[in-house]
Amino acid sequence: LQTAAADESKTGEAIIKRYPKKVPRKGTQKLGLTAQKILNLMIENPHITISEVVNELKITTKAVKKHLANLKAKKIVRRIGPDKGGHWQVYLS
Repeated sequence: LQTAAADESKTGEAIIKRYPKKVPRKGTQKLGLTAQKILNLMIENPHITISEVVNELKITTKAVKKHLANLKAKKIVRRIGPDKGGHWQVYLS
């Protein structure tokens, strides 16, 4: 039992370490958890692609595009440059 509990706590700690709360809550309070995870990935790697976000978060391409459309509409993110070779600009206030 102790091993299972230890493994469970390690897993929880790993998730917390993997997705630190880098996104300030003040300007993004109305965003969901997935949108905040996407923003964290963009902050960590501005050159990240949609397919990399899909693989990292284990969600569909359609879901990522929907979240990106919402983030763009709220003027939180902007794509600078082309699909290949471009990067994401994150605007947090």
